[in-house]
Amino acid sequence: MAFSAIVRADEMRWGEVPDARIAFHGCPGHSSLSASDRTDLPDQVAPGVRYRDARVRYVLATQLAAQDGEDECADPPTA
Repeated sequence: MAFSAIVRADEMRWGEVPDARIAFHGCPGHSSLSASDRTDLPDQVAPGVRYRDARVRYVLATQLAAQDGEDECADPPTA
């Protein structure tokens, strides 16, 4: 599965530095990646700073990678 997006903004500003994280969970195992390409926007934004003419291209992809002999999760999901 893959997801990609392009976001453009005339102006952006954050009130506080975001805590952005990506985590992949579940089984069977998986192979995944995420990447972004930014224009006029640093990797770590600063609170209160106005960024102009910014663009972010983001890609998130994952695929199942079943291991030999593993058909089910060792720990079934709980409600």
